[in-house]
Amino acid sequence: VDTGKPALGDYARGLWTWPRAYAELPAGLEPEEAGRRLREPDEAGVTPLDRCLGRLRVEALAVSGTAAELMPDDVIVQALLTSWLDRAAAAVAAARPVVELPPVTGWERLMEEHARSFRFASRLFPAARRERVVGVYAWCRYTDDLVDGVDLPPRELEARLDAWLQLSRRAYDGEVTGNVLADRVMTEMREAGVPFGYAAELVEGMRMDVRGREYRTLEALRRYTYRVASVVGLWMTEMFGVRDPWMLDRAASLGHAMQLTNILRDVGEDLDAGRLYLPTGWLDAHGLTREDLERMRRTGVVDERYRALVEALMAVAEGEYDHAAPAIARLPDFFRRPVAVAADVYRGIHDAIRANDYDNLTRRAYTSLGAKLRLGAGALWRARREPAHASGRRVAVLVAAAILAGSMAPVGAGGPSPAAAQEWLPARTVAPVRPMEAVPADRALEAIGSLWVLAVEEEAAVEAGLDAIATLRARSEPVDEAGQRLLRAYHGAFLALKARHGGWPPDRLRNLREGLDRLDAVVATAPDDAAVRYVRLMSGFYLPGFFGRRDEADADLAALARLLPDAAGAFPPAVYGEVVAFVLEHGEPTPEQRRRLEAVGR
Repeated sequence: VDTGKPALGDYARGLWTWPRAYAELPAGLEPEEAGRRLREPDEAGVTPLDRCLGRLRVEALAVSGTAAELMPDDVIVQALLTSWLDRAAAAVAAARPVVELPPVTGWERLMEEHARSFRFASRLFPAARRERVVGVYAWCRYTDDLVDGVDLPPRELEARLDAWLQLSRRAYDGEVTGNVLADRVMTEMREAGVPFGYAAELVEGMRMDVRGREYRTLEALRRYTYRVASVVGLWMTEMFGVRDPWMLDRAASLGHAMQLTNILRDVGEDLDAGRLYLPTGWLDAHGLTREDLERMRRTGVVDERYRALVEALMAVAEGEYDHAAPAIARLPDFFRRPVAVAADVYRGIHDAIRANDYDNLTRRAYTSLGAKLRLGAGALWRARREPAHASGRRVAVLVAAAILAGSMAPVGAGGPSPAAAQEWLPARTVAPVRPMEAVPADRALEAIGSLWVLAVEEEAAVEAGLDAIATLRARSEPVDEAGQRLLRAYHGAFLALKARHGGWPPDRLRNLREGLDRLDAVVATAPDDAAVRYVRLMSGFYLPGFFGRRDEADADLAALARLLPDAAGAFPPAVYGEVVAFVLEHGEPTPEQRRRLEAVGR
């Protein structure tokens, strides 16, 4: 910053200067050496110039207060003080070395290279919201990659963090920085009303890693887990409009639990990197030392005392998972499902640690794809059965079947109610099934739709449904073109449900793939058939992300948002509002579509 005087000119002449007074520089140093010392940060990352600037701010504030008392109407002194502070801050900023940050690569690459469990769960988000979640994850991942495994001195690593934090703060404040990741994610953070403090806390968590701290107590460790994990959950929870303190407390607990799980999974790898996150007080209580851990790491022989320690810490984490569970059930449906899956998949790592005989020193516990599918399915099952949410799969499929049967019935036949399923099958059993030959022709599709409803939980209803389709196709009574399409869609849906109840995994995958392929083929021939769209939507909407159905589900929701406002006459009034509400909750209709859907949904 040009002041008309050479840098450190007063200091070189031996005059009183701020650096001499507040940076404690000895007299007689060469200007270059004095400048180097002024720019050198201490262990806290604070330079003497930063401290001088802070003292100047304190002095300026005192002068400002005195001037306001003596000259209430004065603006000259206040403006002069502000100008001096701005120039001093600019000079300090200019004195900091320029830090080159690594380039920001594709977000999808970050997802591929890191956090398989997160990627597995994230597929359950609708497309538009998934992009925002992946953006937050990418920002956090990039922050971690600035320092993790990077062969630079701690001072330079912290300078990277400082530069990234400053750039992100500028982006949050509305400046276009040219960094696509910071500009997009920080803009979305600001627009959603999420405090920037969450991002700043995460950077401080990375700084704790750089400084290589150990933690004596669980409470001391919690400060670290809060910064590197809980704030991410809080960030995303507030990003989607949830700000209730009770909910946020449990979001923080879930982050704490998941980070404890990560710590327990990576003990051996962390030791190799010179890090130890297990509370040292807990090691002492179990008669263990760091040297004991390193010995077990070398030999692969796990001490019984160590098994007890790991089990005790897993119990703490599981208590945090349990504490968070009631809040997960109260999240919006689009958010509840992926969070439930992520929590269960992460918690499943504990089972993998136990299966490895608590050897997290030489073996890295992970959940296999099969375990992810099993845990994810269990999480979705519990999430959908919450009584506070009427959009669980069984209810949604029940509504779908009623809608479809009603919309395909002949004019004047009337539409069924959800209870119509019980006419064809007694509650929770499929025997005896009313013979298809005895079903009136104008109610055949209704009967098949009712079987589809019960097939969600009743395995025998799947075969009964497939038999009913075959019987209807063999009848002499013609089925119109729309009915044929619906029949083909039901066929695919039953095969998908057959996979749900099957035993041998290859057979289940084959049935699921054949069912989904049939549904895709029907939609391809009639993309504007709302009934077919809804059958496909409900057959794939709740599948784990491994099956890649989010794109198809998003397409079906978009199509229904477009088609439903003009299709009210085709559906029974009692259920039309339910399907409209489902699309409004799970889809991303345009503002005009939302207005029309809300109007017809009333």
